[in-house]
Amino acid sequence: MKGYLKRIVATVLCAMLLAGGLGAVAQVQIGDGANDGAWVIDAPRIDLETDVPAADGNALQIGLETDALLSDEVAPKGSGTAAQSNDSTGEQDGFTYVLLEDGSASITGCTLEGDVVIPDTIDGHTVTNLKRELFNGNGYVTSVTVPATVTYFGDDPTDSTFTYVFSYCWELKSIKVKSGNPSFTSVDGVLYSKDKKILYNYPCNRAGAEYHVPAKTEVLDCTSFACAANLTDLYLDSPETTWRTYTFYGDGDLTVHYIKGGYSQVTADYFTQNGMYREANQDFPTYAAFVPEVTGIAIAQGSKAKLYMGNKLTLDAKLTPAYAETTLKWSSDDKAVATVKNGVVTPKKAGTARITVKTANKLSATITVKVVDAAGVKLKKGKTVLKKGATINVKPGKTLTLKAVVSPSGVKTRLEWISSNSKNVTVKNGKVTVKSTAKPGTKAKITVRTANKKSTYIYIAVK
Repeated sequence: MKGYLKRIVATVLCAMLLAGGLGAVAQVQIGDGANDGAWVIDAPRIDLETDVPAADGNALQIGLETDALLSDEVAPKGSGTAAQSNDSTGEQDGFTYVLLEDGSASITGCTLEGDVVIPDTIDGHTVTNLKRELFNGNGYVTSVTVPATVTYFGDDPTDSTFTYVFSYCWELKSIKVKSGNPSFTSVDGVLYSKDKKILYNYPCNRAGAEYHVPAKTEVLDCTSFACAANLTDLYLDSPETTWRTYTFYGDGDLTVHYIKGGYSQVTADYFTQNGMYREANQDFPTYAAFVPEVTGIAIAQGSKAKLYMGNKLTLDAKLTPAYAETTLKWSSDDKAVATVKNGVVTPKKAGTARITVKTANKLSATITVKVVDAAGVKLKKGKTVLKKGATINVKPGKTLTLKAVVSPSGVKTRLEWISSNSKNVTVKNGKVTVKSTAKPGTKAKITVRTANKKSTYIYIAVK
């Protein structure tokens, strides 16, 4: 019963810590002191560490570890998948390490200050892992170089998020990653996953008041921007970038600019509307939607296009960045050949016209449109192409259907049908009718003509 009560007290303490604002950040461990079954709850820090005897004679440890951090999760300590081998600890050149089952080394501690270069081997063992919270709360390291051999942080080889390796390193200005690392990369001192889809850490003391998160980045890891001392404006260049509960903890002077309309807005709205974050707004940033400025424009159809008469061409303007907004002004340098309105090009006659689109900030793109008109026309009877000037015999009172074939085939044009002897032979839309009163030997010339005056003809002879 005594041990049970101690666990209740510990639980209440954790709840108080999680709800309170008791200063820095700490970690509450509740359990029997052993690795298995000891649960870790991150909470604001107070200076307290004690082992309380439990009813079973074991010590119930309530430890508030210095400079631990607020996280989004409560998980069993040591519940990861990377197993440690027996008799596997060591120390060399300011680093402590433990050997993993595959014989590689995990760096578990560092006593160095200033610019720290993590070795790729230690005591002959390849360094493949950095322990969870390795530098967490460190106030003496100014830069860290991660070797190409390190493939993951924390306990899970498949997931390095929520490991807080570089969280709250107050003097840290830069994190570097040596070339050839398959899991991580550094961009101007900021730590990313190799594909840049995850941003793991923006150093607390990195220089610069403004930073743009690349459009390809999908997730900002927990505490990745926590206590960024010099940063005042952060821009998310994709509307789909999201973040964790404590990604921006301690950033009361920061404004996070997100592009409206995407998942970033959903995330921002959640944290803005949630009461916990409103009440603690001195520790969290301000969120502001923005429309990015246009930095480039192009026409999706390229620099050249062909447009057949009788058709229309809809041009698509592509902005950079893709989520920018602007007004567009379209123009044609030869309206006699082609006109344009809202990107829709209408041909007027054969020729070439340059169609230009301009943004509000005077960026532009141009496409040359070649308008193609009818080059010729032929007549067909059924599947047979009739020679120009051919004669076809038709009895009085009978009809004949002709089809006009315009080249090139993409041209759509108005066709004019003409009979030279409409008193005896008429034609309408290619249907020729010989009147019953027409006398044998009567002839009529049937002509078809396109809008640009291309024509052909045949003769109808009354038989």
